[in-house]
Amino acid sequence: MCYYEHICLADKSGDLLASADETLIGKISVKNRSFFPVSMQGKQYISEVTKSQATGNPVLMISAPVKEKDEVTGVLFAVLDLNTFAAKFVDNIKVGEWAMLTLPGRRPHISPP
Repeated sequence: MCYYEHICLADKSGDLLASADETLIGKISVKNRSFFPVSMQGKQYISEVTKSQATGNPVLMISAPVKEKDEVTGVLFAVLDLNTFAAKFVDNIKVGEWAMLTLPGRRPHISPP
């Protein structure tokens, strides 16, 4: 069971250098994606829940800068498939007879009965 749609490494121009799916290398640029400029500034990034452009599934994008000494030279990022994640870690949780676990934005929330 795979919890991600993509795990990739982009150079400082946003071009893919490495990917779990090798067919993407050299064909995709992420320079205009929301996570890229944040991580190029040296910060980690976790997106809001969004719809995958590839599959239509709900996903989270996470990224982190790749550094050589103090210079950011690229971005490592992953697109996490929330359907698969929920099937493994959330669907079997019994919170209470009427409670509901939701992911509004970035923060999980348990609604009481």
